[in-house]
This record gives sequence, C-alpha cells and structure tokens, in this order.
Amino acid sequence: AGTPLEHLEHLYSRGICFTEKSRHVMATWITCAYLLWRARYMPYQLIMVQSKREEDVAALVYAKEPDQARISFLEWTLPVGLRKANLPKDGKYCHIYFPHNGSHIWGIPEGGHIIRSHNPSVIFSDEAAFQPEFSKAYTAALPAITHGGQLIVVSSANPSEFMKLVEYDERQSFSDIVVHE
Repeated sequence: AGTPLEHLEHLYSRGICFTEKSRHVMATWITCAYLLWRARYMPYQLIMVQSKREEDVAALVYAKEPDQARISFLEWTLPVGLRKANLPKDGKYCHIYFPHNGSHIWGIPEGGHIIRSHNPSVIFSDEAAFQPEFSKAYTAALPAITHGGQLIVVSSANPSEFMKLVEYDERQSFSDIVVHE
C-alpha cells in the first residue's frame, strides 16, 4: 500500500508502532482485529489493551455483553463453528479468555503499574496522546518489547500534540527513545 519494505522491517524489528489516526482511518478497529487474530491463533498470548479509563477500554475489549465492545463483537459475530472464545462465558468486564490455547486479552486503564507486573506479548495503547500517564506505561512496556513483545500506540491528535509523546530519530535504537509527559 505504498509503504516501503525497509520501513515495515524497521517497525517489526523494533516492536514499536506509533500511528496518528483520524476517524476515517479506523486504526483502532484494525488494531482490534489484529489483536483478536493474535489471541486466537498464537498460544499463550497476554495482550493488554490500554486506554485512559477502564470504561474506555471495556468498550474495546469486553463490556457487559459480547456485542458491546469491539474485540468481543468481532469474535461474537463469527459463525459459531469458527469462534474460539465462547462468549459470554469466556468473557468478563475488560477480559476475553481463549481456553483452547491459553491466550488472554485484558483491558487496563492508563499507567504502568499493571504492565510492570506482567510480561505481555502485545500492548495496545489507544488514544495515548490523551493519557497523562502514558510515559509510565511506555517505560513499563520496554522490558517486554526488548524480549520480543510489541507496543502499538494509536492516537488522534494534531501532529504537534502526537509528536510530543515520543521524540524519535531513525538512527537510534528504541531503547534511546525519549518520552515526554
């Protein structure tokens, strides 16, 4: 789609992807679909989805019913024979479990304290430019990323606000990234 292969290889090798979004891009929906795919087909994945408030992240992972959050909706609307999570049984507020392979999608509020206590395979931070504690979450995510994990950060903001999150020079490794609060 016009993205140079070298850039995609760079993103993959670093394990970090920052995407500025608009409503028309549907970046959150696309990322939710990727996270669901990963949980369904890769065993023992701990996938953390983070947003500012628990209510916001429940709308992405699992709220009160399977049709009320994006990821649970994607799983729940599959034909019965293709479903891997038996919703609502395998879901609870901010959690979806995949008993067939041990994977777990977990919605968490902003900050680094929950990430720091676990070893996630993927961390997805939605609307990071609006999370006052994003820098703490980013710092807490670095050990998981250095051991093969992924950090996907998506936010709608004007370019100057979004770039305040991370100051990144392509010549540096991701361990040299400076995060601003």
